[in-house]
Amino acid sequence: MQAEAHTAEQKVSFWQTARFARFEVFRWRKGGLPSILQRQRINFRRLLRHAYENVPFYRRLYGKIDPDRVRLGDLPPVTKSQLMSEFSDTLVERGITIDEVKEFASRLDLIGRLFRGKYIVLHTSGSTGERGYFLNDIPSWQRAHALGLVRQKRMKPAPLSYIAAATPFHKIRAAMVVPTGGHFGTLLVPKIAAPITRYFAELYDIDILRPGDEIIAELNEVKPHHIHTYPTIAQLLAESYEAGKLKFKPCSLSVSSEPFLPSIKDRVIRAFGPIPIYEFYASTEFLHMARSCALDRLHLSIDWVIVEPVTEDGRPVPIGEQGDKVFITSLYNYFQPLIRYEMTDVVRILPDPCECGEPLPIIEVFGRTNDILTMVSPEGKRIKLLPTPILVSFLEVPNLKKYQIVHERQNFLRVRYIPEQDGSNEMVEQAIVKLMKGYLKRHGVGDWVEIVPELVDDIPRDPVSHKVKQIIDMTNG
Repeated sequence: MQAEAHTAEQKVSFWQTARFARFEVFRWRKGGLPSILQRQRINFRRLLRHAYENVPFYRRLYGKIDPDRVRLGDLPPVTKSQLMSEFSDTLVERGITIDEVKEFASRLDLIGRLFRGKYIVLHTSGSTGERGYFLNDIPSWQRAHALGLVRQKRMKPAPLSYIAAATPFHKIRAAMVVPTGGHFGTLLVPKIAAPITRYFAELYDIDILRPGDEIIAELNEVKPHHIHTYPTIAQLLAESYEAGKLKFKPCSLSVSSEPFLPSIKDRVIRAFGPIPIYEFYASTEFLHMARSCALDRLHLSIDWVIVEPVTEDGRPVPIGEQGDKVFITSLYNYFQPLIRYEMTDVVRILPDPCECGEPLPIIEVFGRTNDILTMVSPEGKRIKLLPTPILVSFLEVPNLKKYQIVHERQNFLRVRYIPEQDGSNEMVEQAIVKLMKGYLKRHGVGDWVEIVPELVDDIPRDPVSHKVKQIIDMTNG
C-alpha cells in the first residue's frame, strides 16, 4: 500500500477546475437545453469509447459493439457486486487490487490523502449490503467540483455576511456535521478542494456520532457562517435553536444524503427564518448529480450525469413517472467508469421546465426515510436518537450483510439481521448488542432499553418507497 505524504488537496488545481467549469460546462449551458443535450451525447460517446478501449471489465461485458453507434439503453446494467468482484479490471490502471484499497480505506490516518500518490479512495457505508470502494483521479475530482461551482448560477444568493467574511483576514467558517470516521464522500468532497480556498474559508469537521449536546456545544464555540449536514441533523439544530441551546443562527445551511422532507424543511425555516438552504443529490459513486435552485427544486446535471428511472426488471419508465430503481452513468469519471450502474434510489424526472429559468430538468428523489427513535427514561426524560449516526455506528459490526432496527414498543429494540457468512450468527449478535449498548450509553440511555437481535432470511422493502427502511419507529415517538 502506498500513500503520498502530502494531502490530496495539494494536487487539486483551482485554475483547472475553473477552466473546466468555464469551457466544458457553462459555455454549453448558455445555449439552453438543446446545447446541453448535445454536450451529453458528446460526453457519452467519449466516455464509452474510453471505457471500451481501456477498461477490461467493460470490454468483456460488451463484447463486439461499436462504441460510436450503440445506444445507451442497449448496454447491460452493472451492479456494485459485479464491480467489486472484478475490481482490478474496472480501473484504467492495472495492478490495483481491492484488498490493497480496503487496507488503505481502513486507516483513518489516511483520510484526505492519496492512494498510490494519485487517487482518492471513497467507500460506501455498506448499510444495504456489500460495501463499495470507488476511486477518482484528480481530473475526475476536479470535474465534480466544477459542476458544483457552475450550479451556483441559479441558486439563492449568498448572504452579505459571507461576502464580508471572504477575505484572507476574515475567513468564512464552515462546519461539516458528517461522519468523520471513514473515507466518506460527505467528508472528503469539501475537504479535498483547491488549496487556495483555505485562504478564504476555515473548515470544521464535527462527527455526527457524538451526542447531540456535544455537537451543539462545538457549534456554539465555532459559530460557523455555513453548516452542511444531514436533514435529520438539521432538524436537531432547528429544535436546539428554538430551545435556546444553539446560541447562534447560521447564515446558510446545506443538506444531503437523506430525503429533505417538507416537514423537516418547514421546521428548519420556522427556526432559522428565510436563510438560504441548499439541497444536494449525490452519492459516493456519483459525487455530483443535482443541486437545488432558488425555488428549492433539484436540477439534474444531465450534461455530465445520465439518470434512468426504471422498473424493477429494468425497463425504462415514461418521463414524469416514478421508477423502482435507477441506472446511473457518470460522464466525468474516466478512471473507474460507471456506466448504467444500478442504485436503489427511487426518482422521478419531471417533463416541465422550472420557473427559475434553469434549463436543466427537475428531479424528485424519494429516498429511504429512516425514523428518529425516542427513548424514555424511568424518570420520564425523552432522549432522541438520530438515524444516520446509528447507521454509521453499524459499520463496526463484522460479518453483517443487512440489518433493520425496529422500535416495536417503548424502549424495546428488535434488530433484524442477515449475516455475511453462515455460522457467524452468534458472533454477529454479540457484536450488535455490544455496539448498541455502547452507543446508547454514550447518548445517555441506560440498561432500561432492551435489545433483541433476530436472524431473518430477508428484509423486505418499504411498500411506498420501494427501498429497505433500516430504522423504523412503531411507537409514534
